[in-house]
Amino acid sequence: MKLKTCLVLFALLLTGAGFAQTKSKEDKIDSELQQCLDKKENQSTAGMVDCAYKALNKWNAKLNTTYKSLLAKLDSTAKNSLIEAQRQWIKFKEKEIDLIDATYGSAHGTMWRIVRAQKVMDITKQRAMELEDLLETLKQMQ
Repeated sequence: MKLKTCLVLFALLLTGAGFAQTKSKEDKIDSELQQCLDKKENQSTAGMVDCAYKALNKWNAKLNTTYKSLLAKLDSTAKNSLIEAQRQWIKFKEKEIDLIDATYGSAHGTMWRIVRAQKVMDITKQRAMELEDLLETLKQMQ
C-alpha cells in the first residue's frame, strides 16, 4: 500500500480514537505522538509503528502513576475494588490484544502493523484516562 494511503489511514485512526474518548482535551502524549508522526523519518510503516509504541510506553507509565496515586487516596474497601478492577482490566487487555492479533495478524499489507499498534495503544490510553478521571473526581470531592 502506498505511503500516502497509510498516512491517511493512520490519521483517521488517530481522529477516531480521539472522538471515542470521554474527555475532549488533548493529552501531552497525544501531542508528542503527532510530533513524532510528523517527522519525515517516521513517515514509513516502521516509523509510524515506532511512534505508536513510544506513545504506548508513555500511556503505560501514566496509567501506573495514576493507579498508584489513586491507591494512596482510597479507603481499604475502595482500594480493594480498584485492585480487583485493575486485575480484571489486565485480563481484558490481554484478551483484546489476542483478538487484535487474530484479526489484523493475518491481514495482508504493512498498514495493518500500524493499525495494530494504534489499537493496542488505544486500549491502554483509554484505561489511563479513566483512572485519571477517577483521580480528578476524588480531588474535587475533597
